[in-house]
Amino acid sequence: MTTTSTEQTEPGFNDKLLMALAIAAVIGGVVAYYYLEGQPTVFRFLSVVGGLAAGGLIASVSQFGKDFWKFVHGARIEWRKVVWPSRQDAIGQAIAVIVFSFLMGFFFWILDFFLSMGVSFLRGTG
Repeated sequence: MTTTSTEQTEPGFNDKLLMALAIAAVIGGVVAYYYLEGQPTVFRFLSVVGGLAAGGLIASVSQFGKDFWKFVHGARIEWRKVVWPSRQDAIGQAIAVIVFSFLMGFFFWILDFFLSMGVSFLRGTG
C-alpha cells in the first residue's frame, strides 16, 4: 500500500476572491434570466447555464475547487473498490425485504384492528 501525504493549504485572499467571483457569476446568470424577460426562452436558459458554467470554472481554479476535485477523485477510487453483491443475491435480498414489509404491514393492520376494538370497548361505543 502506498501512502501519499496530503498537504492542506489554507485558502488565501485570492481563493476567497475567486469564490466571490464564482458566486457573482452564478447570480449574474440568474439576474440575466430575469433581465431577458422579453427574449426567447432559449436565451434566458442559456444565460443561467452560462452563469453556472462560468461560476464552476472560476471556482475550480481556487483552492476550494482543487480540494473538491481531489475529494471527487478519491471518492471515485473508493467507489471502484466496493464489492457489489451478485444479481442473485440482490434479488434474494429484495424479495426478503418485500416479504418482510408485507408481513409487518399485516401485523400492524391486525394490531390496529384490535387496539381500535379495545378503545371502542373502553369508550362504550362498540
